Amino acid sequence: MNNDSDKLSEYYGGMSCNYKYLSMFEIALEYYMLYEIWEDGFNRYVDIGSEEFGLINESIKKLISGEKIALMIPEYEKMRKQITEKMQVTTAYVDRLIAYEHVMNRAEARFTMSEEERDKWLSDFDKDNYVKELMYFIFKDRDNAEITDCLHTVLEQLPMRMARKKYIDMIKSSIELYKDSDTESLDGFIYMLRTTMMIYEPDGMDKYFTEFRELTKELSEVDFTDIKKDYFTILQDKIGKASRDLNDISDIYMIYQKIINMLYVYALNEESEGKEDESVYAVCLKVFREIYNVLTGVSDDAYEAENVLAQIEGMPEKYYEKRISYESVFDKMTDGDKEDDTDVKRLDVSKILFSPSIFAETKKSSPIPVTQEYLDKVTEDITADIMDMIKTSSRPIARAVMSLSFARLPLFFGNTSEIMDYIDNSIKSCADVPELIASVKLLDDIKENYL
Repeated sequence: MNNDSDKLSEYYGGMSCNYKYLSMFEIALEYYMLYEIWEDGFNRYVDIGSEEFGLINESIKKLISGEKIALMIPEYEKMRKQITEKMQVTTAYVDRLIAYEHVMNRAEARFTMSEEERDKWLSDFDKDNYVKELMYFIFKDRDNAEITDCLHTVLEQLPMRMARKKYIDMIKSSIELYKDSDTESLDGFIYMLRTTMMIYEPDGMDKYFTEFRELTKELSEVDFTDIKKDYFTILQDKIGKASRDLNDISDIYMIYQKIINMLYVYALNEESEGKEDESVYAVCLKVFREIYNVLTGVSDDAYEAENVLAQIEGMPEKYYEKRISYESVFDKMTDGDKEDDTDVKRLDVSKILFSPSIFAETKKSSPIPVTQEYLDKVTEDITADIMDMIKTSSRPIARAVMSLSFARLPLFFGNTSEIMDYIDNSIKSCADVPELIASVKLLDDIKENYL
């Protein structure tokens, strides 16, 4: 029995040590990337005086000085929540701009083509043949998963010609699919729908990145059916700039979150020791020191950091391989009987922080089954909000939101004939020539560039 306990302790120790030194690699790489973005000066959202940057530099300073950072775990947990909140605000603005860009794309031909050119385009456009081309593109040399992905991409660009009742019925049917699932999965689906439909107001929207609120308010009041060319061009420029800014915000906060996650992992496992890893530790500390000294004005250049990073090229691979090996058996070795084991908790949180979902919650909760009452309440709430959005939005905006959200629903087509009928109806029912031209152009781009 003791032998088994010793082996388990050795396993936990090895896994903890792996997390410790692999997190050091990750911090070094991300910290250097953060430094490069700051040095280039092209991303105005990189601010050394920000709370995020401040917490990172404070942690790096402690590591350089040989201090422990385990006591900073509550600060990391708090900062992760703050960054997540900011990213949710960013996502809400991005989804709004996507919807308005969808509308703008479908109006563009009114200003880039004369009426005669549009009429000529329409007379030359063979709708029956185009539907066949789209069907061939969707199904050509693809497996079922690839067909589904491709079809979703195509649906997003097709003109939306669906009755509101049928659209709402499809929303309800999609939610009904979660009746045997858990509330977390259902809530995730509802969140996706709400952000896509511009009916999600995350916490913090009134305090983070409020410079985008004025633009989205302006866009919500535009009559896209009677917009003038000069104003249309102005809005295009505003949307383009805002999109670039939001992309910069996303880039930097992804890096902030990744570094905070890795500092959190290190803090959880900093007591682990591995003599063969001391050189790794020393190399990473050199990178930290070089970059920290530049950021705090001690030196002018972190050129040595790049040289040091080159020295560790190839070193992380063995740690990644070991991590995969450890994690592959971790869940099997840690059942419910060990849920109060501090080693298991520490490693479990580390595993979550190392997952691709960098914004994942570190506190696990048992799945809560979806009850019929919960399902009915969720369905009633979102359908009421959707109907309100449709009623209060102009037709172009409502159609854009319906099209974007419809493309994210589970597919309800029974066979290829139903798919063809939908595409055929979408194209042939579109009497708005500029919208049809834009849709065909975007679909042609997809056909040309889709992998």
